[in-house]
Amino acid sequence: MSRFTLAAACVLMAAQAAAAPSFYKWVDENGVVTYSQTPPPRQPAARVQGAPPPAEDPTQAREKLDQQIKALDAARESRLATEAEEEQERAQQAQIDAACEQARQRLQ
Repeated sequence: MSRFTLAAACVLMAAQAAAAPSFYKWVDENGVVTYSQTPPPRQPAARVQGAPPPAEDPTQAREKLDQQIKALDAARESRLATEAEEEQERAQQAQIDAACEQARQRLQ
């Protein structure tokens, strides 16, 4: 790996770490867990990275899922209809082939 690539990777990792919000977590003398953006005075605290972004709005997520389900159902129905048409064509071709074979046998 070249020095430039290594330096660029280090810069990107540092920028990512700096962009992520961090919080401090500690337990007070009463056993209460506290989170804050500033460390507590005269007390040990663990540094915690920020929480992930909130999930998608549940209503929008459900609508999106319903649309995907409808699209999949439509694709399934289309596939089943195509398969049924192909099966019908195969059956018709088999009848034609059988009729042709009977006609050939009569000619002999």
